[in-house]
Amino acid sequence: MGVDRGFNTITSSLKVSPISEPEFDILFSPILVKDVSQIAVGVSGGPDSLALSWLLHRWCEQIGIRLIALTVDHRLRPNSSKDARNVFLWLKSWGLNCIILPWVGNKPSTGIQETARIARYKLMIDWCIENGVRDLALAHHQEDQAETFLMRLSRGSGIDGLACMREVTLREGVRLLRPLLTVPKSRLRATLKSQNQEWLEDPANSNPAFTRTLIRDLSILLSEREVGTQRLAHLSEQFGRIRVRLEELTRLVVDRAAIIHSTGWATINGELLIHLPDEIGRRVMIFLLQSIGGRSYPPRRKRLDRIMTFIKDPDHCTAFSLGGCSISRQDHQFTILREELRQTAASPIFFAGSVMWRGIFRCTFEGGPEGGSLLTALAPLGRKGWAQLVHEQPEVRNSNIAYPVALTLPALFDVRGVVNVPHLNYNRKDYNTGLNSTNLKFISAKFVSLEER
Repeated sequence: MGVDRGFNTITSSLKVSPISEPEFDILFSPILVKDVSQIAVGVSGGPDSLALSWLLHRWCEQIGIRLIALTVDHRLRPNSSKDARNVFLWLKSWGLNCIILPWVGNKPSTGIQETARIARYKLMIDWCIENGVRDLALAHHQEDQAETFLMRLSRGSGIDGLACMREVTLREGVRLLRPLLTVPKSRLRATLKSQNQEWLEDPANSNPAFTRTLIRDLSILLSEREVGTQRLAHLSEQFGRIRVRLEELTRLVVDRAAIIHSTGWATINGELLIHLPDEIGRRVMIFLLQSIGGRSYPPRRKRLDRIMTFIKDPDHCTAFSLGGCSISRQDHQFTILREELRQTAASPIFFAGSVMWRGIFRCTFEGGPEGGSLLTALAPLGRKGWAQLVHEQPEVRNSNIAYPVALTLPALFDVRGVVNVPHLNYNRKDYNTGLNSTNLKFISAKFVSLEER
């Protein structure tokens, strides 16, 4: 990246006013929950994130909230570490603490921007989780919203896709805050110019090999024909309002017709599902599949439509799979279970604490030796694990948890087999005895609702 003071941009931008502190308060205060003691902000060193960091820094100082800046050293270019250091020094001169998060490991040769974006989010969100920070501010602005709209339009997205980015989204318990979605990029640059603050320019933003660069050029071309970013962003906002109403209706149907169980499965009234309008029926099914399957994205539209056809034809099929779930019909009820058909790698558990497992259970562990244990791992109970439980505690068969559900429950294993299954109140008697023992205990597995993820 090269350093830029922004004085060689279009001259009309010099007349654009910076964002005032009262204006930023109007943008940011409504999306922040009460009683927040600390906030993180993602900053790349570009004008957008640097302007947001400056505005948030001033705002947090006045309110008495601790602000921490997170910058990712992606190491995709020779100068990336130098750029991260520049950002660190700029923010330090403001009195703002900055944490540099290095992206280590192999780097992609294709899909670079998307892979880097995923890695950047993961690094920042993981840091927030580990440090108890529940709010992460991001600098997406009006042009970003318009470009996202055009990208999704070119891919044939529906209402949800064209609604684009929300002001607030939840990712693994961390709230992603985007207060600048209605703010033009020019005003962010003007804000930095008013403080004589330099910024970095990313050469990737002008690289025609990247899809977003081509979309950005298209956006400029449309602006010349009076279809500017403001109009595109406004159109996305209209889709956003439609999305909210559809989500409200979907949630109303789920609350009245479905039951989502704390052991990670769901049922829904089949008669009601069959007679719902197609759009609402699809949304209800997506909600349930994501709630139980734990996947971040819904199934593809063609596969979903095919399943909805099956659902409405009771003679066609009584069981099918979609979105990491199995769906079965019995009389007038559909049951949705998480699928564990393929043998997936167990998740090693080294230390006490909590982890999100399969995207749906928050699993908590206590104890453990100094340095953790290499002998314990988290995995579905499965048939073999169930057989062990039945052999040791035959009364487990009298549990009110159905056998197919029990097979999907999170269980802690060691080299001897199942150690703990909180949902079944199982704790192996010989655990913590012998040379290979540890003190790590699986305390609880809390089902996390879709809205809380």
